[in-house]
Amino acid sequence: MREYYMSLNHTWNSEETKGWKRNNEPLGVVRKLEFFDIEITSKGLLDHYEPGAVELATVYIHYSYKRDESNKELRAVQRIEGKAQEVYAFCLDKAVNIASRNLFISSWNIQRDRLYKSFTGIPFRPAASGEKLYTKVSEAGMTPRKFAEKVNKDYGNFFRELKGQTKLSFKQAMEYSKALDCDPAELLFEDLRCKIWGTVDVYNSHPLGNENFDPCQIIPSGEDKETVVPRNIYTPNIRAVRINSKGSHFDRQIAFYKKSDRSDSLFDQRLVVVGKNEPSLEDYGYEPYSYWFGIYEVERGGKETLYNPDPFAKKKELVQGPFEFVAPVIATLHPSAIKRDYDYYEMNRKALDYFKIQEQQHRLMKDKINKMTVELEKKKEQSEKLFIQSLNKSIKDQEKKLQEQLKNIQENIKETA
Repeated sequence: MREYYMSLNHTWNSEETKGWKRNNEPLGVVRKLEFFDIEITSKGLLDHYEPGAVELATVYIHYSYKRDESNKELRAVQRIEGKAQEVYAFCLDKAVNIASRNLFISSWNIQRDRLYKSFTGIPFRPAASGEKLYTKVSEAGMTPRKFAEKVNKDYGNFFRELKGQTKLSFKQAMEYSKALDCDPAELLFEDLRCKIWGTVDVYNSHPLGNENFDPCQIIPSGEDKETVVPRNIYTPNIRAVRINSKGSHFDRQIAFYKKSDRSDSLFDQRLVVVGKNEPSLEDYGYEPYSYWFGIYEVERGGKETLYNPDPFAKKKELVQGPFEFVAPVIATLHPSAIKRDYDYYEMNRKALDYFKIQEQQHRLMKDKINKMTVELEKKKEQSEKLFIQSLNKSIKDQEKKLQEQLKNIQENIKETA
């Protein structure tokens, strides 16, 4: 594999050997991965996306370790520099376990999102196909070599696609997507994302500063967190809130909704997010709006009411209208359903194994029942045979006894005569 990464600048720096050099790698010790520090830049990317831009990346992998002769914890940093897709392939290829792989992918995606965050233009950005392909292969629990064998492709040519040296064609993406059980768009385009701007609890109230948020009232998160948006529900004005409510079937799900200024019977009896104008909050220095998550109902006469969507919640009626806006919730999804990772494929594999075990146990149980049925029939036949033999013997004994009694009677009659 080493020959595929000759173009990368690969150096080490540690507390034992100062300076960035290739031969500064600490050997003979067990290194513990601490974190990734990633920088991604692009030549030609100013304020918009240019398909021909060259992306460069520098990854700093921070480790800790101990020498046998000393219990002191030492630090070392591995630096990998080069073209972004080649750096990505190298780091993912060198990941020693699932945890380090997931940590690297998460850290990389955060930096990539930051790179594109200020760009203007359409959100459907062409992906760094090598990164996406490598990620999907890794998510499927396969090595690049194993996947190349699966699709019957030369490993050298395939690895050049992973490094971004060979552009992934639409036809090739179609073929790979069949083997990876994914949408070809996942290989050709960056994931669509939106910000998770708030959280909500359907059961409990939460104090925040001098303000108290009631059940189903959305709490602004104040954090710069994002989530992947499924392509079949994406629109430029889509929003998302996370539901944190232990014990509820909504717990840990993400609710996606489309911002709307409509407030009428169109969304009656639907799950919505509403905004309510409350001027009294301005007197306390707060924003004069509150936002709620629930089931919207319009009664005769136009009275608007929002109800708790969880049937087990103690507080059923949440807030009365009128509302500034009513936005329909398109979907509530668990993160595992949005982004399929290694655990998703591992879960499917275990489910398949479990099904096979269950099927085998069912077959063994069926064979055992059939065997017991045959044995039971045999015992039944034997029991019936023994019963008939016993009955015949009993009848013969009775006949013999009767014959003896009859003989005795006849002899008594003769004597008497």
